[in-house]
Amino acid sequence: AASCARSCRSAAAAPMALVAAEALAWHALFGALHEGAHVAAAGALGLLPCEDDAPGPPSVSRAAGGAGQGGGGLLWDALLRRRVHLPAAKRAGGWREAAVRHAGWVASVAAAGALAAAWGGEGVPLTALLAAVLTALEAVSTDLLGLGAEGRHHARDGWFHCGNFGALLLNLAWNNGGSVDNSVLDVLEKMVNVTMMRGAQSGGVVTYTGGRAGLRGARTRVVNGKRTDLSQLVRRKLHHAERFARRDRDLVRLFAGHTRFATSSVASFDGTHPHQWTPRQSLPVYDIAGLACGALPRLGGPQQRNVENYICHNGDLEFFTIGGRTHECGDVMGWLARALGTPAPAAVDSAGIAGLVDVLRCQGCWPLAVRYAYLMALPHEGLQHACPTMAEYRQCASAFEQALAAAEAENGGAVEVARMLYHRTARAALKEGALARLEDRDDARRLGLDRETGLDELVSAAVDAFFDNDLLYAVRLFFKGAKGSFGLCVTSSLDASRTLVLAARGQTISVAFYPKRGLVLWGSEQAAVKAALGIDLPVGGGVAPRDSFSNRVSPRMSDPEALGPALRLDLDDLAGEICALDWDLRGASVSRPNRGFTREEMLGSTLGVTLVMESLQGAKGRMVNRLVPLEDNPLVLPLPDPMPDPVAQDIADIPRVLHRLQEDWRDGTTGINRFTAWNLGRKIRQRVQRKGEGFYPPNAVDILLCGCEVSLWLAEQFAADMSTAFKCLNVKAVSSNKLLGLYGQDFPVPAVGHQVEHWELRETVVIIVSHSGGTFGSLAVSNLLQSSTRNIFAVCSEWDTQVGKQLRSMDKSLESRIFSTDIGVRPAEPCSLSVAATHQVLTLIFEHISHRLLADPDLSRISGATLVDSDLRELERCNMDCIAALEDIVGVDRGGASAVGKGTSGKLREMGSKWAQHVLEAPRSWILCALYVVGTVTAGWPLVTGAAVLGGMELDHDWLPYVTRFLDALIYLFLPQLTALLIRLVQRRPLLHRMTARTIVVGDIPWVAQSAEAFLSKLFAVAYSVAGVTVASGNPADHLVHRYTHRVVRGTLLACGRPDGRLAALTSAENSVCLAVNQASSIQNMGVTCESLTLGHNPYKLPLSAHAVFLPGNRPEYLCEKLLHEQAEAEEKRSRMKSQSSGALLGHFSNMAAKSNHHKVPETVQEKLQAYNKAPEEAKSADEAMKKSFARTATVKLGVSKLNAGARHSDSVEEAFMLEDHSKAFTAIDTNKDNTLDFDEFRVAYADVATGAALTTVELRRLFDSYAKNGSLDYKRFKAIMRLNQLQVLKHVARASSEVSGLQNVEPSKERYFGESIRAQRGHDAEPFTLVLSQQQSMQLYEARVASLERFVAFCVMFHQLGKEVADFFPSVSLGLLGYRMDRTHSIMRIATTASPVSGAEVRDRMRHIAVKTQWEDIMGRLGRLARDRLAMKSVMARLEEQGAVVSMDKLSSALRQTRSSRHGLDTAVGSWFSASSKNLTRGSFSRNSSFESRVSADSEPPCDSQKEELAATIMDAAAKANTRKLPPLEAPSEEAPAAAEAPASPESLGRLAAPALDPRAGEEAPDLAELAEGLIEDAAPGGAGEGTI
Repeated sequence: AASCARSCRSAAAAPMALVAAEALAWHALFGALHEGAHVAAAGALGLLPCEDDAPGPPSVSRAAGGAGQGGGGLLWDALLRRRVHLPAAKRAGGWREAAVRHAGWVASVAAAGALAAAWGGEGVPLTALLAAVLTALEAVSTDLLGLGAEGRHHARDGWFHCGNFGALLLNLAWNNGGSVDNSVLDVLEKMVNVTMMRGAQSGGVVTYTGGRAGLRGARTRVVNGKRTDLSQLVRRKLHHAERFARRDRDLVRLFAGHTRFATSSVASFDGTHPHQWTPRQSLPVYDIAGLACGALPRLGGPQQRNVENYICHNGDLEFFTIGGRTHECGDVMGWLARALGTPAPAAVDSAGIAGLVDVLRCQGCWPLAVRYAYLMALPHEGLQHACPTMAEYRQCASAFEQALAAAEAENGGAVEVARMLYHRTARAALKEGALARLEDRDDARRLGLDRETGLDELVSAAVDAFFDNDLLYAVRLFFKGAKGSFGLCVTSSLDASRTLVLAARGQTISVAFYPKRGLVLWGSEQAAVKAALGIDLPVGGGVAPRDSFSNRVSPRMSDPEALGPALRLDLDDLAGEICALDWDLRGASVSRPNRGFTREEMLGSTLGVTLVMESLQGAKGRMVNRLVPLEDNPLVLPLPDPMPDPVAQDIADIPRVLHRLQEDWRDGTTGINRFTAWNLGRKIRQRVQRKGEGFYPPNAVDILLCGCEVSLWLAEQFAADMSTAFKCLNVKAVSSNKLLGLYGQDFPVPAVGHQVEHWELRETVVIIVSHSGGTFGSLAVSNLLQSSTRNIFAVCSEWDTQVGKQLRSMDKSLESRIFSTDIGVRPAEPCSLSVAATHQVLTLIFEHISHRLLADPDLSRISGATLVDSDLRELERCNMDCIAALEDIVGVDRGGASAVGKGTSGKLREMGSKWAQHVLEAPRSWILCALYVVGTVTAGWPLVTGAAVLGGMELDHDWLPYVTRFLDALIYLFLPQLTALLIRLVQRRPLLHRMTARTIVVGDIPWVAQSAEAFLSKLFAVAYSVAGVTVASGNPADHLVHRYTHRVVRGTLLACGRPDGRLAALTSAENSVCLAVNQASSIQNMGVTCESLTLGHNPYKLPLSAHAVFLPGNRPEYLCEKLLHEQAEAEEKRSRMKSQSSGALLGHFSNMAAKSNHHKVPETVQEKLQAYNKAPEEAKSADEAMKKSFARTATVKLGVSKLNAGARHSDSVEEAFMLEDHSKAFTAIDTNKDNTLDFDEFRVAYADVATGAALTTVELRRLFDSYAKNGSLDYKRFKAIMRLNQLQVLKHVARASSEVSGLQNVEPSKERYFGESIRAQRGHDAEPFTLVLSQQQSMQLYEARVASLERFVAFCVMFHQLGKEVADFFPSVSLGLLGYRMDRTHSIMRIATTASPVSGAEVRDRMRHIAVKTQWEDIMGRLGRLARDRLAMKSVMARLEEQGAVVSMDKLSSALRQTRSSRHGLDTAVGSWFSASSKNLTRGSFSRNSSFESRVSADSEPPCDSQKEELAATIMDAAAKANTRKLPPLEAPSEEAPAAAEAPASPESLGRLAAPALDPRAGEEAPDLAELAEGLIEDAAPGGAGEGTI
């Protein structure tokens, strides 16, 4: 105390400025000491920066530290910036990085402790002690706990602030003195990090190093933990292995790796790739490659070489064919164990592939070639036959070695042996020599075979395999016999210095070529091969400078700067493709079976690429035409930079990305989305047009959407909105796995509970929603459905995806098929931005499709459109204004700047923090319990006993110590509960909540609830069990109450989104949600219930809910809101209208509807009797009024006057009258007697009859155009207009009838409130609530496309704050020892690329099957329609002749071929035809405008009704089924399909072919098939290939 007083007096005596300067000086000194400890530790470990180490963050200029980060720069940063940049420490990783990082805080704490111990003396000033303690606290918080922004930064880039993948390093600059450079490890780590999105339970890498007996494989494998980073584990272990590897400066290194998501076994070390079956063995090997490329003058003798093969495999091996029989994978692996003499290294199917490669790859090695011949070429009964040992194979192989040596020793033998490489005939002498030597030996040396048991076959197959079975041909043989899905990388110690083979079938493989860097990358994930973008060649450290790049590789390599950008090749995984990469500087070596394939040269002729297409239906043309530029390509997005919190970054990017999507869409000239939208709109218009022509059956699906998980939920909402807007379109959404299970399997997976089986998908417009573009099910469906339709589109995160690649390969045209959100790879597994961006793109697509269909009255009518242009304009306005609302919700504006003030974002995060305290209660309680137990037990004084002793209790008292110990025992027993209550008291949270793990239930419309549930559950996927949560979701307007109210307990957390009940169309929905929340909140125990939160736009808090967050409504008011406000102002209750419950709003709207309805709906018995007695009189008066109207004006009364006439309850009587006089009304209005009404006739008629709402000429034109066909109304369309009510008329007059271009936008509404225009136009003659009902579709679209999106983003903001506080808690209390990443799950499967739950092995075969079946059914249908058409025409002619009519078959056929209308149009045409005349048809002419009719004089006698009906039915049936398309040429049959007959079809055979499609009418005899066929030939092929042929 005295020392402290002296220090304070001395400090007070000094001037304040000097004290402050002294404190700053001490602070700088101790900071420099702290940073000096970092530098000293780095220097001791040899990790000081070199001149070429780049400086740190962009804010630190390079000039600040002089040249690089040399001594001057380090001193400057240490003294003034209190930081040092040590990138070498970060690259070193492991304990070295930890030693450098922890050295700083240890030194600072030690200095502070020393000063504290010596502070009592006179020589230690108070300012020094405070500066040392402050520095120590800073050091501990940054270096140890990693707190603060800068603390998080150091672990990423070296700043200390107190599925398959592989690489081929052709440029030897990467080979740093024989050991790989750190930049190589950086590339590999980034590739692993991206590939991990496909699943990362384990991983490994294999590389090859030099040895005395050739190359030898070096494999490193690791099994990932729940909370560890696989990319860091792989890098660390590979770096350790490279330290002890043999160095070879001239060896071109390759690294083949794999990350595994287990499907056939648990994620174990044995099951981790790369796989090897046979361990390394030394065998005699001939240099066949050297002889083939001309590097060797003669083959010479064998040399002992290491032989080992490794494979990396994505997919599943299901079956393999051996000896002509197909065997299951398990049986094959049992056979391999006996055949190779080595037990299976792991019980996974990929290990079986490694064993098969051991058998198949045998070029240049006689023992291996003999083994191949014995196992694969000889006939065996099953797989249980005896197998020789390797020693026996080597004994047998000696005969072949002697025969080869003798052949080469003969005169000219070296040339003859060289000819054996490519000429099988030249091998005859060698085979004879080997066979003769084997016959002279005992049975053991010839494996117990003779000529009768297959010795000849053994010798022939062994010789061929010795010369032919190189690595490429071995993979070809494997693909030929294998069934399954494969993404393969195959390497061998015999070939690793010059070649490797990649293969894809059903699994994707991409290869990237970096010419300027001399680097080749490959991977199953397209994004992974972009890992080298932005990385330069390593320089320094003894590696040759960049200008010697070509000299270090090959004299053929030109200047790397002139080699062009990086390029990527995507292998054709659908058709099956194999890619061989060879870089042998001696020249190309190709075995005889592979000589027919083209070898392309890359990287300045240093690398050869040979592509082998498994199926002729695969990609064709030169490889150069398939390459995708990775650099200077705006359609290829780079990989994202690493960030500390990817989930937070995704949420912050939502306003910016959605705004950019809208701007790009409205621009329409630079992005691909508008061009894709134009193409999609064109396809849908064609589909709707043909639907109107009756071309498709009733079960045909017009628009099909598919996806998985979140993508599927978004697709389902889009399909629901499309079905509501266009009620006649058959729009379906289904899981990609369902489609794959039904159509992609030889034995379909039943879609139990789903009505999918009987869908007709021919020419269906398909939209695949897959944000990653690589989900297995969606990718397989994009291939599978190409057999049924070519109208396939996709919504992905970028243009450059696997699904996009498949769709682009469908045709050679420039048709755009990809919609892109342009956000690229987003590694965070909890999806927020990807969901919002995909939903936004689907909203824009919905607007575009609707805009295109509404522009054409015919298409609008055929599609059954229920929305109008004003609905789209209002939706577009809401969608654009949504960006500002999202900025407030997220707290970041569209430019990326954080919003000022608390706002909605702050309220949401505050709620997330509150709920985080519930979750963190358990770990905090555990910590308090641990502290109490450790403290009391260590001290020996429990709480009560210790307090009693301090209070004077004697320990030798008779009974009192027992009481205190009993109380202490109770405290120990209930300590967790007591600490939990203490925490709740301090935090002011409910005391009586259950003391258990929390359950969070999310309620909203399906897509929001399911997506928010997935988001939250993934945030806690790897959380510690003490802080875990259970997540569930449901629809509060449907099943939430039924599914979860029985599980409501004290403390259940319920978050429900509420629709905006201020809108009349959504009031009932919000009322239902509020009822569900109230019901859940009313279930209580001990006076406590669940803790409920409502989230919505209506600013009203439910009485029973604990919390409410109100979202900003950044949109104009709707008419219903405007009317309520006007009513409130009239009643002086404006303030009460700002916040009202959904029940009160529902009452207001009910009153408004009642005022608009003049007649109350009868409810009591008395009211019903009065209505019954009154109805006939009103019906009679209405009937008489209508008759007078028709008699006076000869016009039809429209629906507007019908509603305003007040005859609503007598519709049945009026309807009957109108049906009786439709034809008379039409005849009276048709003044020019052409059986149609033009606009002038329609307008005059309306002006005479309208007694209610008066429509303007523009509105009349819109109403007319909505139903007119080619500028006129026929009888059918006229009758449809008569049935319109007032609401329908309002919708029709609101539509625009002008055609729109493909790039025209939906213009946003500019009204002050929605409905302002229609109210100004129709408010004087239409009831107010009728105008409100006209906006019902718009309000529903606002909820589905805009309001629900805002609620989803709000859920993400709140839940992210909840998860972040929980995740940040553990590092802060454990000094950094505990922690987890909430952006990842345990499986780490951001992209579901594994065949689960449905296999895709049979997709290719099913595609061929469906294609052949579809083509066959199409041809049969056309023949059947032609046959029915001809029969119908013959029947028509016969009946016309009976009535005396004269008409030729040609004229009747011509009329049918001109018919393009559907059945309902033919009704009017036939009626008009017979009303005019039926005897003088030859004088008439057929017109396209009147569908199917004859314009003749009206003075002819019409036929009787029965004749008219009979003939009308006949013509309707014929014309509706008529199809005049030409038969397309048959494509070449596939291998599985039977070959078509070459001889032309005769009339008899064609008749038999068409017979099943004929359906004669009842009572008619079956037609003469031969006669019918002759007629078909005459009609279908006039002047064709020849007489009697089609």
